[in-house]
Amino acid sequence: MSKIKKDFLCSLDGSTISEKDLEKINSLARKTQTQESVYVFNVVLCDNEIDRDFERFSVDALNLLAPMFVGKTGILDHNMQANNQVARIFETRIETDLLKKTRVGENYTKLVARAYMARTQKNQDLIAEIDAGIKKEVSVGCAVSSVKCSVCGQDLRQNRCSHKIGEKYKNEVCHGVLGNPTDAYEWSFVAVPAQVGAGVTKSFGASKVKGEQKVRSVIEKVKSMDDDFMITRDELDVLKGEISELKQQAKDGQFYKDSLRCDVLKMCATTMPNVEMKTVENVLSRASASELALLKSAFAEKMAQAIPPTIQLVPQKQSNKTINSEFKM
Repeated sequence: MSKIKKDFLCSLDGSTISEKDLEKINSLARKTQTQESVYVFNVVLCDNEIDRDFERFSVDALNLLAPMFVGKTGILDHNMQANNQVARIFETRIETDLLKKTRVGENYTKLVARAYMARTQKNQDLIAEIDAGIKKEVSVGCAVSSVKCSVCGQDLRQNRCSHKIGEKYKNEVCHGVLGNPTDAYEWSFVAVPAQVGAGVTKSFGASKVKGEQKVRSVIEKVKSMDDDFMITRDELDVLKGEISELKQQAKDGQFYKDSLRCDVLKMCATTMPNVEMKTVENVLSRASASELALLKSAFAEKMAQAIPPTIQLVPQKQSNKTINSEFKM
């Protein structure tokens, strides 16, 4: 299962509160709320446009996600503590702009939520920051069971296809299509979005993608990003693990290379005693492991010719002379 996190903008279009809004809010509240006791705002959760990670939600996925987000609480900076709960979604809807097309030619469609928070002393600063346009970005989390290649339909979570994410095939940018959502679990106010304006950040912490493919997907994401991008904690852990493994491989490789260099230096001293060893050391210090292996093989042949091996265990020929016969009369 792929966990997806997306950053979008919250808006103030729905700041007015109707009686119907209050009815939905009170269905979630334990104490009856009034227009004066709550603050309402709109949040764009996700859409069907290709993002900077070259992924997009299908329209069907947006429709399935809409009811899943109703009742979900809003937190601050993904810090999942009770005292960081600041808002809750009480309504969602799908909006389609018939005059706006996405990069794949679909009508632009977005999932919009209406959220509320209590007008308390604690929330006054946050409400003021939303009104002033300082708090705009929110990051939402959900789970999807399908991430398909837009070109061939292969599920990218299980197997890599021959198409490369971000490259064009017949004037179409290859991307992953997010589908079959199974859960909506969080949304949060964040300080910096992954994109300028309306950004996207994803996390694959609970993904069934194999380790090697998971590393490649994170590396491909980093390659496709500009300077102002973010990666999630799960993706950072993947990179840290890969870096740690690469460091160990480099350490093992250096040990092997040093051993080759030492062997070649000894062979050179044996077969070419007139050559200054300091010069040989300087040359070998710049040689790659494959070059050192070739040199070792060549010197081994040269040593075999210069110093043929002697067989020590062959029985000696019997002599007619007896032991100490020269001292006998």
